[in-house]
Amino acid sequence: MSIILFYLTLLSFSLTRACDMFVGMTCTCYESIDIRCTMSKLTPLTFISSYVNKNFQSIDLKFNSDENIQLDSDYFILLNQLFTNTTQYSLTITLRFQNFYSFYAKTGTFRNLFNGINTPYSRLIIELHPLKAKSIIFDHNTFDNIHVNELSIYADSLTSSFESIFNNTNIMHLNIEGATVTHDPLLLSKFTGQIQSLKVTRMIDIVNSEEFPPFPVQSYTIEAHKMRKLDALSFLNYKQLTGLNIVQPDVSITPKVLNGLENLSNLRSISFDAERIADGALKYVKHIQTLILGSYLKMLDSESINSLISLQQLDVRYVQFSTLQANTSCALADYINRRRMLGLTVYLPQENIDCDCILVFLNNMIDDGLQSIKCQSINNDRCLFSSCYTWRCCVIIENSNDDVDEESFTSTLSTITTTATTTTTTTYFINPEESVNQFSTPLMKRLIPEAKTYGSTNYLIVSWIPFAIIASCLFLSLVIAMVSYIIYHKRHTVSFKLIPQTLPII
Repeated sequence: MSIILFYLTLLSFSLTRACDMFVGMTCTCYESIDIRCTMSKLTPLTFISSYVNKNFQSIDLKFNSDENIQLDSDYFILLNQLFTNTTQYSLTITLRFQNFYSFYAKTGTFRNLFNGINTPYSRLIIELHPLKAKSIIFDHNTFDNIHVNELSIYADSLTSSFESIFNNTNIMHLNIEGATVTHDPLLLSKFTGQIQSLKVTRMIDIVNSEEFPPFPVQSYTIEAHKMRKLDALSFLNYKQLTGLNIVQPDVSITPKVLNGLENLSNLRSISFDAERIADGALKYVKHIQTLILGSYLKMLDSESINSLISLQQLDVRYVQFSTLQANTSCALADYINRRRMLGLTVYLPQENIDCDCILVFLNNMIDDGLQSIKCQSINNDRCLFSSCYTWRCCVIIENSNDDVDEESFTSTLSTITTTATTTTTTTYFINPEESVNQFSTPLMKRLIPEAKTYGSTNYLIVSWIPFAIIASCLFLSLVIAMVSYIIYHKRHTVSFKLIPQTLPII
């Protein structure tokens, strides 16, 4: 073990080396493609040597100074020389300013960054951590003539107006987090910035047009943390407002909270990371095309989600299915099963540590049953797909009665296992009461608190798990021979497209 650690240490040293690049900065290079530098006292950026490596993909500069920081025009233009003119890789510049008393960026401080560089994706990240609040000032046209795919700014304030700072820019995605951004209508006539999408993230009590002004962008997303009240009617004239993210609000998502959002016809995406979405709340956003649910979700009304008739994408990758309460799991599973036939794109969690029964079922639609086999092999008291009455549970809850007979349940299962081309069904009968006792998870016991017999004691179940028939014969009086063989049933898969696990749409 010590030898392995020794070689790993040698390998890390071989990939990491000191590479002093700038005067007054301590730099470290990683695999000759990433460089990280730290400056304790602000000085003009100057190369130590005339020869520089032009193959970097990531540049990270940290300015750790307790003084007043003042950046002149074209201060960072030298960084373009660390990139090749043409590259197939994404390029990132990260600038971190910490422990300063005041920050002042003059006109053109970040001018022409990435200019003349052909790259599939360019990203500029600016982090500002002052010692006192509201000490950050950006002069007009600070990002003059910058062409970048993504610009992210993390600060508590920007002081100057949006139209003043981002005039004459070309930005595909602009993210501003934490800062209060002001709006100056008098500068709109002179504003020449081209910004495709803007996301403003703030921790705020009241979400309204005063806290989130109408900035001149093509697409506008508001992300509010710890929200208490939403004044949707104040956004009536926001034609560019296409996204709303509500993260860990201090109130439940009720119809009263979302009232008025039905009037925002251009609102296409909404995200909830809240514990409870109350009955009828989603009827005010039934026109949205994308719904994202977060990890804090515990309860969701089935009637609410069924009202989303225009939904095209549903992202539940961060939902903790094992912690969902009431019939939320069944409501989601039922909605996904019905709407996927109409072209609904669903993003499911890849991990299922708790072997949640319904999540196993949903993943079984898009893979070859690997998750159900894995859950069986881990522990036999976890959820097994073949003995999991997920859809029986859902049918019972959705119909709210106790007369779900064998025929209706069999019909539901047949719908699930039917493919678009050829359907071959292999079935066997199993006693549901024995199955619940042996294999049911706490979630199943909560959804079916009382084991009842519905019509018949035998239910038609589709088998997805290999079973073994063990035959033993007694030969002679003292010799016992065991012969085992396993018959694998042909698995049935649903004609369902595997959704690529990409980043959530926010």
